[in-house]
Amino acid sequence: MPKINWGYSLKIKVHNKISEIGKEIWDILNDGNPFTSYDYLYALEETNCLGTQNGWQISHVSIYQDDEIIGLCPLYLKYHSQGEYVFDYAWADAYENAGGQYYPKLLCAVPFTPVQGLRILAKNKDAENAIIDALKAICINNNL
Repeated sequence: MPKINWGYSLKIKVHNKISEIGKEIWDILNDGNPFTSYDYLYALEETNCLGTQNGWQISHVSIYQDDEIIGLCPLYLKYHSQGEYVFDYAWADAYENAGGQYYPKLLCAVPFTPVQGLRILAKNKDAENAIIDALKAICINNNL
């Protein structure tokens, strides 16, 4: 896990299933958007719409202060752009033609929908900033 100095004690955790976080805490931090609700994302996971088998490796991130989750983010490791509503095939081709490796990429999104709304679910602005810092560190440390 990446080392980040926030000036206070926080812990980052990556979850392979939303059930590792739990409905109560997820929905407390959710802003009421049905597409970022625990039930919607849980249904996608449990019906195998999401998973490594179809290019949506579940990698939800949570931030803990002491033993309390203060922020989380629906997060997926993607190996292709299939199933996204913002297709970036041209970006991927251009990046690879320039010698880069576009995939895997880390995607903070709601799968299979272009619906707008918050994707970083946090108790406060400090927790939101901590998640952003954690996401940056995860990308840098894993060459994403």
